[in-house]
Amino acid sequence: MEIQRKFRGFTAEHGDVFGLYMGIFFQAVFGGIWTVSMPYVIKALGGSDSEVGLYMGLAFSGYCFSLILSFIYRNKIETINLKPIVQFGTSFLAVLIFLTLLVIVLAENGICKNPIPFLFVLVIFQGINTCCLWPRFVGWISACHEGKKLNHRLGIYNLSWSTGGIIGPFVGGYLVQHSLKMPLLTALAASAISFVCVCLAKRPGQEAGYQSLEPLKAEHKAERLRVEFMLCCRISLFVSMICVGIIRTQLPLLFKFTLGFSESDYGTALTIMGITTFIVFTITGRTHRWHYKLWLLFTANLMVGICMILIITGKQLWLPWTGMALGGIFCAFLYASHLYYIVSGAKQRATKMVIHEITLCAGVIIGSFAGGFLSDHFGRYSPYYFGLVVLAIGMVGLAIVLIYPSGQKITRGKL
Repeated sequence: MEIQRKFRGFTAEHGDVFGLYMGIFFQAVFGGIWTVSMPYVIKALGGSDSEVGLYMGLAFSGYCFSLILSFIYRNKIETINLKPIVQFGTSFLAVLIFLTLLVIVLAENGICKNPIPFLFVLVIFQGINTCCLWPRFVGWISACHEGKKLNHRLGIYNLSWSTGGIIGPFVGGYLVQHSLKMPLLTALAASAISFVCVCLAKRPGQEAGYQSLEPLKAEHKAERLRVEFMLCCRISLFVSMICVGIIRTQLPLLFKFTLGFSESDYGTALTIMGITTFIVFTITGRTHRWHYKLWLLFTANLMVGICMILIITGKQLWLPWTGMALGGIFCAFLYASHLYYIVSGAKQRATKMVIHEITLCAGVIIGSFAGGFLSDHFGRYSPYYFGLVVLAIGMVGLAIVLIYPSGQKITRGKL
């Protein structure tokens, strides 16, 4: 009876976006498979470490470009209903993955002699298309909600994609170990299912994604504290995403070609990262007690450094796996923190999500490009030392924000 009551409560509160939650889940499954498998696909087709980094970096560059355009033209875009935008994004993604699969098949059969440039072009469009997905997901889900209800909805959103983030990498690592085509076929299926799920979600009202009916009426002092925490989280998130860009592009190559681990070992590493991400999102979605806790922010930054060190010293498999577990914790906390502080009290939430995603993209782009370059020219461990240097610079930036412009340190645990 208790389970039945909770289920009825959930459907009453989230029934309008349940299909969207499922669409987000399958998008994350797709992303996990794609992230794990494509570095190995690029290498199998004759690509270098730099080209692996370039491939992933181009995906996020295309995404960042479209995010900037959507921010510039936000007043026009925000008037468009979110459902057709998301439907287009999920369907066009399936088309792009089909074309990527076609290029791989042609390359394996000797018809396409140099497939890497074609994959680069397709992944740029894939990145551009992503702007129709994640920022719109949050704008759709969070519309007309504030405070605890907003935190709850964002928590379900984070749980949806983090659950897919557990399954996708594990499946992708296993499949790419045996075939270059099967991961892409599975990713294509996940993308197609995501489209169907989005179609089943209730069409949002025209105001969804750009107008909150209950704007936060915070005092000036409280608002200043929110802005300071948002800026601190933005710096920390940016730095952590540089490290994530390094991990997602160069760690699979370090695993296989330097340490002798398998593709499925790397897939398991990302699965471990996904599990800890899920756990943190579960906690942050159920309670708001983590809001405005400065010591948690510093702990997350410390975990970034420990993750890099464990990868550098990780000759045995359990060490980088432990680092990836910490990676899931700091990524989830910084992601949830910045998302909450930037969306809370905002009217144009899809636009705020664009800024959130630009922060993510910029970090991953730098990590991907720099990681590939450093790996090719200075060895496969050099990108992680670069990550430690970036973290130190980020901590300096964090200290500056804590002192200016308010002229006082943030000391309170909550509002």
